[in-house]
Amino acid sequence: MKIKNIISIMFVSIVLFTLVACSNTTSTTTVLPEVTEEQIVEMTETVSVIDGLYIGLLDNATITNSTNIEMQNNTITIKSGGTYTITGILNDGQVVVDTNEAVVINLDSVSITNIDGAAIYIEDADGSTTINLVEGTSNTLTDGSTHSDEEITAVLYSKDDLILQGSGTLTVNANYNDGIVSKDSLIINNGVYIITSQGDAIYGKDSLVINDGEFTILTGEGSAAAPVQEDTMSQGGKPGSSNIFSTEDEVDEGSFKGLKTAGLLTINDGTFTIDSYDDAIHSNNEIEIYDGTFTIKSGDDAIHATTLLTIYNGDITISFSAEGLESFSVIINGGDLSITAYDDGINATNGTNSSVGGAADHPEYGAYDLETDPHIIINGGSVLVNSGGDGIDANGVVIINGGETIVNGKGTSTGMIESPIDFDITGIVNGGTVIATGTSTMAYQFDSVKSTQNSLVVTFNGYYNSNTLIEILDSNQNTLGTMTTSDSFETLIFSSEELVKGETYTLIIGSDAYTITLSSSSSVSIFS
Repeated sequence: MKIKNIISIMFVSIVLFTLVACSNTTSTTTVLPEVTEEQIVEMTETVSVIDGLYIGLLDNATITNSTNIEMQNNTITIKSGGTYTITGILNDGQVVVDTNEAVVINLDSVSITNIDGAAIYIEDADGSTTINLVEGTSNTLTDGSTHSDEEITAVLYSKDDLILQGSGTLTVNANYNDGIVSKDSLIINNGVYIITSQGDAIYGKDSLVINDGEFTILTGEGSAAAPVQEDTMSQGGKPGSSNIFSTEDEVDEGSFKGLKTAGLLTINDGTFTIDSYDDAIHSNNEIEIYDGTFTIKSGDDAIHATTLLTIYNGDITISFSAEGLESFSVIINGGDLSITAYDDGINATNGTNSSVGGAADHPEYGAYDLETDPHIIINGGSVLVNSGGDGIDANGVVIINGGETIVNGKGTSTGMIESPIDFDITGIVNGGTVIATGTSTMAYQFDSVKSTQNSLVVTFNGYYNSNTLIEILDSNQNTLGTMTTSDSFETLIFSSEELVKGETYTLIIGSDAYTITLSSSSSVSIFS
C-alpha cells in the first residue's frame, strides 16, 4: 500500500523576455520547456517508490515530500539536515544546500544544467555534505560559460566539507571554470567520474583524499595544447607563467589542474586517466600515493608536490609531460613507474635552479642535510625514465637504496647539456639495479665514499643509436641488467649488488662486446 506523502508542487509562470536593443547590447533569458500534466504524473509515480525524503526535479514543477525545501525560480534549496534522494531533470536550475546540519544527497539519474552558476551549490552545511551516486545510475551536472557570481567557480561547489561516494556515475561539464570544488576538505570514497573542465577538475582546498574510484579527466584543451615549458622550476602557475611559488589558496583563474589541493593530497587507490593542460596531480604541500593505476598526459608536471611526494605503490604511466615527478623531496618506495618527459623525468628542487649544467658543473660530493637539501630517494619499485632533459635531477642529493631504475637520458640533441642522473651535492647507491644512458659531459659517477654498492661508468668512442639493446653479463654469462635505449647515447652508468671489485664483466651494446674489470668501487672506463 502506498504511503500518502505531503506533496509540494511548484508552478512558476515562465516570463518570456523580448530581445531589446540598447546601446548595441541584447538581454535574454532561458525559455524552459513547458511541463505537461503527464510528466507530473510520471514523476509522482517515480518518487512514490522512494523511501524517505525525495526531490523530483521538473522545470518549475519540482515535486517533494519535505516541508524543509524552498523552491523559487527553479532553484531548489534544502533548508534542513537529512537524507534526500534526488531524481529528474532541470534544464536551467540549481540545487542548493543551506543548513547547519549534515546532509546526504542520493543522486538517482539526475541531470542539472545551470547556465549562469553551479548546478549544485553547498552554501552552508556545518555537518558536511555527502553526495551518494546511486548504483547503476548516470548523473550529469553542467554549467554555462559565465557565472553570475564569479566566486562560485565550479559546477559542484561546496563551501564546507564534501564527501563523494557510491558506485554510480557522475559526468561533470565545467564550461566556466572548475569541475568539483570544496573550500574545506574533499573526500572521494568511490564512484565513476567523467570530468571535462575549463579550469581545475577536482579541487579540495584544505585537503583532498581519494580512497577509490574511476576518473577520466580532461582540463583546458588538454596537454597537447599547452605551450612548451622552460626550466622555470614552476611551483604551481599555469603552463608558461612566471609564477614560481603559488599561494596557499591559488587564484583559480589560469589553473588547469586535474587533482589539486593546497594541503595534503592522499590517493589510496583508484583508476585515473588524466589529460591536463596544467599539472595532472598537484599539491602546494604533500602528496601520498599508496596505490592505483594512473595514465597521465600533462602540459606541465605530471605529479607535483611543493614539499614532499611519496609513492608507496601503484602503476603509474606518464606518456607526456614537461617534468614527470617534481617536489622538494621525492621518495619512491615501490610501484611500477614509466615516465616520459621532455624536460627532467624526476626533479627535486626548492624552487631555484642552482645547477648550471655543462662541462664545468660537477657535484660537490660533500655533506648533505635532507631537511634543507632537495633530494630524490628510491627505496624500491621499478622506475623507467625517458627524458629530454636530465633523467633524474636533484638540486641536492640522489640516494638509491633498492628497486630497478632505468634512465634513457638525452642523447645528441642540441641545446643544454643534460645528465642521465644529475645531483648538485652527491649521489649515493646502496642497493638495487641502476642502468642509465646519456651524454658523457655530465655523466656523474656515484659517491665512492658514501655508497655501499659498487658501480661503473663507461664512455664509448661515439654515439650508439636509439633502440640499442644493452646487456651486462658477469664472468659466468649471467645477465645482471638489460635495457633497450630510447635515445642515442655515448655513456652508460651501471650499478648492481652483483658488482664485485676485481671481477670481470662483459658489456654487450648492440652487436659490440666490451670486457671490463671493476678496479674500484666506482670505476670509470673509456673505450676509444
